[in-house]
Amino acid sequence: MSAIRQKVTSGRLVATLTPCAEPALCRPEDYFTFNTRNGAITPLRELDTNRFEKAQEMIADLKLNDKHHMDRRRVTLELLELSIPRDPREETPISRKLRRFFASRSYELSSLTRTWLVDRGYAVED
Repeated sequence: MSAIRQKVTSGRLVATLTPCAEPALCRPEDYFTFNTRNGAITPLRELDTNRFEKAQEMIADLKLNDKHHMDRRRVTLELLELSIPRDPREETPISRKLRRFFASRSYELSSLTRTWLVDRGYAVED
């Protein structure tokens, strides 16, 4: 645990612990699946054994399913439910702008948003 603290205080946590440190090389959804009902994160079942274990370890080490993270993801899911129609054919100009904002890679929870959108039949650009 002290190694993690040292990495956090040195500001290198993401670069040293996350398999997706290089956004151009991979995305969180390359390692994790997002439950769009409760916001939980789990490793993708399709990963090879080493990557699956690394993803599990990362979820545990970074406490990605702790209450405060889950609450934040649930709030995002609620905002999506309130602002973007379930049916893509019912999209309005305002909901289209919101969809693009939440799905933008610059938005921290874009992988969760993209999963939610795909589940509802939206086309998602990378």
